[in-house]
Amino acid sequence: MLRFRLKTLFTVITILALCGAIATMSQQGQRDRATLALLRSEAGSLDVVDPRLIHVRNVETGNPYFWKWRIYAPPKTQLDYGVELDGKFHFDEKPSSKYSRRPIESNPDGIALTVSISPLIDGNTTVTVRLGETALVHHGNNLNPDDWLPTPDNRETAGERATEAFTYDTPIHLIRRKTLGTSSNDGHPLGGKPVGLDVWVVPRILP
Repeated sequence: MLRFRLKTLFTVITILALCGAIATMSQQGQRDRATLALLRSEAGSLDVVDPRLIHVRNVETGNPYFWKWRIYAPPKTQLDYGVELDGKFHFDEKPSSKYSRRPIESNPDGIALTVSISPLIDGNTTVTVRLGETALVHHGNNLNPDDWLPTPDNRETAGERATEAFTYDTPIHLIRRKTLGTSSNDGHPLGGKPVGLDVWVVPRILP
């Protein structure tokens, strides 16, 4: 009888120990998955569902004057790109005639693209766009930043909540002011006109 009770007690203790170990592993697994999700978000991890398409994922920076994305492009892809403040792209969805073009590296993990706004110095501020370590655009202007800068509640950001996929020849608005402001710079050519930052790219197939 004593031997039976000891055997039962040992079995119960073993089962409880296993349950405790499983519960601990489950909790650790949940913490690991949460940590991985956070790291993926901070690194801008891309979910490339179709390698024939362009994929864009925003990376949270916590800086209202600095935005970052990771962009995957298939081989032999180039980007048309530009910075606009005059609102034309906002209304007709067509890039202006003032744009540049550059091939983009095809990397399965994507390549970093950033947009930064410099502080207002002597009445001027600069929008800088970088692809990897290469500066694509230095767009200086002397317009009041309050009129054209996107804000957290007045902006559209590509790939902000999840990876977005785009076909070739499709304009991608990386960051833009959703509701345009009105230029308060009297005497400026844009004085009294709609203004709002729009940083865009259009992927093309290299000839």
